[in-house]
Amino acid sequence: MVKTFTTITLILLCSAGNALAQTARSIASQAAIAYQSGDFESAARLYSSMKNKGPGVWFNRGNCLYELEQYPEAIVAWKRAQQGASFNLLHRIDHQMMSAYEKAGIPLEQSATASFLDWGARCIHPFFLQLLFLLCWYLAWLLIITQRYVRFKSLYYVLLGLCIVISGAFLFIHYTQYLYKSAVVVKKSSLLAGPNEQYDVVKQLEILQDVHIRDERPGWYKVATHDQMGWVASDKIETV
Repeated sequence: MVKTFTTITLILLCSAGNALAQTARSIASQAAIAYQSGDFESAARLYSSMKNKGPGVWFNRGNCLYELEQYPEAIVAWKRAQQGASFNLLHRIDHQMMSAYEKAGIPLEQSATASFLDWGARCIHPFFLQLLFLLCWYLAWLLIITQRYVRFKSLYYVLLGLCIVISGAFLFIHYTQYLYKSAVVVKKSSLLAGPNEQYDVVKQLEILQDVHIRDERPGWYKVATHDQMGWVASDKIETV
């Protein structure tokens, strides 16, 4: 009886999983057809309705919003697509973002060009980077001790040094840029000294300015820009 119940349960779960996967494929297919036919509004709505959106879905939704000339919304979608995107997709995202910034007439705070270091800092877990960094140092120390028994030791020194530099750079970028949750300003607003409109204004935030969330209160986020820190209303920014 127990085996029969377990078997039935597994069959039902598999069937439900297949149905959900087919539904997702069906929505993606409908969205692609709508996009190709020029119905960008329907395509954007279909991509938005998909659950568990990956980088590809966010990228396609951003493309739809771009065609609808909704440039701030498109840039937010592409920034979400950057999370977990492949190196090639990052370059495509950056190309689209630069075009959207230009059309929106908004100056870039920093270069949007994807780099290998930026991709590594985004996509590789810091635990593995730390492990690689320490392992390379250990191997370099071991090589120094046993160098008289090792052939081509100069080549090994170069390879280990390169691994140490790259993994160290990955870690530095991760902890200086991606340690905190990122967000984008979607409405012009003031950065305040506290989580209330009565606090003093620290500075003005521009649309599509990147910030990092440090803390939150009901209706408010404490954010850091490249030179200031303060509070902003939660409806003024979109997390990415």
